[in-house]
Amino acid sequence: MPPNNDQLRLAIEEQPREELPLIYVASALSHLTESDRSKLKPWCDAVSEAAVNAALQDTPRWEVRTHVPFEWSAPWTGDGKTPAEVYRANMEKVRGAAALIVLGYHGGSLGAGQELAWATAARVPTLYLRPIDDPLSRQIEGTPADIVFVEFDTDDELSSAVVRFVQARRHPIEDHPRRLRDREIVFSPLFDAVEQAWGGLSVDDRQGVGGNARLHPRRAQELVAHPLNLAHASLSEILALTGALGIDPWRWFSGQTPELESRQLAGLQMAAEEFDWSAAETLDLYREARTELASEGTRRMRLETMQDWAQFRKARRGG
Repeated sequence: MPPNNDQLRLAIEEQPREELPLIYVASALSHLTESDRSKLKPWCDAVSEAAVNAALQDTPRWEVRTHVPFEWSAPWTGDGKTPAEVYRANMEKVRGAAALIVLGYHGGSLGAGQELAWATAARVPTLYLRPIDDPLSRQIEGTPADIVFVEFDTDDELSSAVVRFVQARRHPIEDHPRRLRDREIVFSPLFDAVEQAWGGLSVDDRQGVGGNARLHPRRAQELVAHPLNLAHASLSEILALTGALGIDPWRWFSGQTPELESRQLAGLQMAAEEFDWSAAETLDLYREARTELASEGTRRMRLETMQDWAQFRKARRGG
């Protein structure tokens, strides 16, 4: 029996990966005084520890991991990272986060505010913590998203709020890695088409596409770097980029991407077994073949035998 779409999806899910859902802990950094840092660090540590323990102590037991920029990208550490590198690292972490916890110390910060915007756009649950009597922006409080606002006075109140939040949002947090993989699969056909069109452009042509799309050059490069970057982009950005590249995005979302025939799927399965291709590479070749068929790039190659697929892989991988 040739592999069907569900079998191919299962194959990539069986590949090694970071299994545990990620909880991102955001806080103010840039404007903190030394006194502020000494006060905020124990809170960040307490939030991280409480989030991990909330899952371990739940019934049944489960697990999460945390990422705390206070420990990884604080400006006073002298790590030598450029602003662009800090932006990219934090954006990628939030992109994969299953939940966001914000410590709104002294009203928060612009950086944490941007991370909050990324998280709410991705529809992940968010907990906003602030010391009692600290100000809270009415605009943030009025955001129509899954945000829980909690004031705390003691460390115990802080930890208890985190435990309640993590356990109450267990299902969307625990299920998030699967939903990310599904989202990547859904956007991969469009991403492959965009990546292929972008890859065929010269540096000058890429600048022209970015200009026509009104996208910063680094933002355009981000969108063609990973399917999840495209998945988390706004519809306006997607339409602007695909329009500048001459791609019809609706074609890839409406099921018009040609499916491989049963003989082609059987040939792919036999080639993967014969040449010991990993499941991830097999799925990549499957997606790439569909993209090529949609652009009529493989009409001369039937893709029905192991040799056909070996030739196709060589053409795509250059060896």
